[in-house]
Amino acid sequence: MTDPTYREITAADLAVYEDADMLVRVICGEFMGKQGPVKGTFVDPFYFDVTIHPGGAFARDIPAEETVFLLLLSGRLHFEDGKHYDPTGARGILLTAGEQIHITSAEGARFLLMAGKPLHEPVAWGGPIVMNTREELRRAFREIDEGTFIKKK
Repeated sequence: MTDPTYREITAADLAVYEDADMLVRVICGEFMGKQGPVKGTFVDPFYFDVTIHPGGAFARDIPAEETVFLLLLSGRLHFEDGKHYDPTGARGILLTAGEQIHITSAEGARFLLMAGKPLHEPVAWGGPIVMNTREELRRAFREIDEGTFIKKK
């Protein structure tokens, strides 16, 4: 039940790290000393847009207390444990917290890597609105219809 916020972020606002293996656009969080423009969120997430150059690799420690998700956009990924992912198979991958991931790609790949601290709360979701219960969700949509949803201007 926090006040809604909006942050406009353009490609020019993103912190960028690049080396021979990868290009990482940092949207939120920190990677290799580069800090993303999104700050002040409740779950302290990281959110990266990662391109692995052909023959390149990407590695990242996965914090034990966070839920980590990878969404493959293009290319094929190879994980150290022998698993492969490509757009014809699994595109969304829930990763194991508390480990380091090491990903390579022979032909190159692009994916989004997201993580954050779990809220440990029930979730009721409808379009752009996320609440804890269906009743809270119904109230939110009623307030949108009545023009009373946004309390501060």
